[in-house]
Amino acid sequence: MSKFKYFSETEQLRFDAISREKYINDQASLERSAMLAGRAEGERRKEAEILAKMRKSGLSEEQIKAILNS
Repeated sequence: MSKFKYFSETEQLRFDAISREKYINDQASLERSAMLAGRAEGERRKEAEILAKMRKSGLSEEQIKAILNS
């Protein structure tokens, strides 16, 4: 094998490894972002449920605000 071919293949292998590592990191970042977005959405839904239950139980908006700000 010529030196040129050896270095070309080695460079391509290095490039492929770096590309693969970047892809894996990007996928992990996307999954983490999706997880955090899902968690935030779940928290918003839970807060909405709690507020609805508070209103249904007869609490006024002022009472709810006082509870939330305490």
